[in-house]
Amino acid sequence: MKKLYRALKFILNKLGALLRILFGFLVRCIRAINRRKRYAIPFYSILAYIFLVILVIKISGDSSYDRVIPNKRINDVTKINPIHVGREVSPQTIEEIIEAIKSSKGPISIGGGRFSMGGQIGYENSLHIDMRKFNKILRLDTVAKQVTVQAGIVWRDLQKVVDRHNLSIKIMQTYANFTVGGSVSVNCHGRYIGHGPIVSSVLELKLVTASGEVMTANRNQNPEVFATAIGGYGGIGVLVEVTLQLVDNVKVERQTSLVQVNDYNDFFNSTIRNDKTVIFQNGDLYPPNFDLINSVAWRKTDKALTDTVRVNPAGENYWLERQVMRLVSSGKAGKWIRRNWIDPILYRSEKVLWRNREASYDVAELEPKSREESTYVLQEYFIPVNSIRSFIPKMKAIYDRYHVNII
Repeated sequence: MKKLYRALKFILNKLGALLRILFGFLVRCIRAINRRKRYAIPFYSILAYIFLVILVIKISGDSSYDRVIPNKRINDVTKINPIHVGREVSPQTIEEIIEAIKSSKGPISIGGGRFSMGGQIGYENSLHIDMRKFNKILRLDTVAKQVTVQAGIVWRDLQKVVDRHNLSIKIMQTYANFTVGGSVSVNCHGRYIGHGPIVSSVLELKLVTASGEVMTANRNQNPEVFATAIGGYGGIGVLVEVTLQLVDNVKVERQTSLVQVNDYNDFFNSTIRNDKTVIFQNGDLYPPNFDLINSVAWRKTDKALTDTVRVNPAGENYWLERQVMRLVSSGKAGKWIRRNWIDPILYRSEKVLWRNREASYDVAELEPKSREESTYVLQEYFIPVNSIRSFIPKMKAIYDRYHVNII
């Protein structure tokens, strides 16, 4: 303690001596300036100017202004559709949504996870309603297998709750980062065989119209509103609540098949389309030739699990997956490596998972290190299965003509 006291005393003495030297130097300078009259006027003029500038800065402006105006530019995940909105709100109650709508006289735009890639999430100079804090589970009926949620909840948060009751989302996208409201607004589809888009699992909606009216819609009550709101991109109102039909969470086994494009239609019709045990199915095309499809089907099974994780957790490190994406998008060599090396290794082992695990992928595994110089954009083409043989060669011709880098 004595050593610390002596050290502190030594430092203070040195600081005092330094201040005395500086003060003495300043006094000598002022005396020298006063003795030379031609220096005194410019010197004191500069001091007066500095004092005046400081005074103006202190007293000018609005004294009640004590906050920084937030950046009103929003963007989707591609970072190529920036939009300047007029005002942005993040409601947590229906009353706040109604108040925001009634207090606005211009256009209204609605955003959820902001994964739509065509500029749908915003509108210039609009009131932008960010729904991500409007994210509660309101009711869960484990007997009827139904759940009612606020529209801003993301699928993964809902999955974690229903999984505790061994229930699963009936229809959703492959990735669990999207909001329920956004998914219903675009009438999303998934990999679910025999179910079609999400509309077939939606039981009821509640929305707030442009006039601030709260409206309930289902297949019997306001059926035209129900049909228009699903897939309507928020055009007739703000979706605030959604009631969904759930299903049982089951074990699923992965089965893969490499199929020539010309044979895929027959393969799908004979082995996938009418098989009630198939829960998920997707066919991965291999660019740049587009001549081979890797069919990945997940069938209901009673086999033992090869991985006991029930729902993919958020915040995982996807460094390896991102490197693979980077390799595949780098050029033809990366695509050849994927087709001939990576996928054969990836799909050769047996895999039995919970349905919820396979339905809870994270878009983070696709995200590049930066989107400043380049970005990924999803494009979808909806075609009849029977047209795949004629469609793919035409699609390839367009890609080749415009040198499109397809993953």
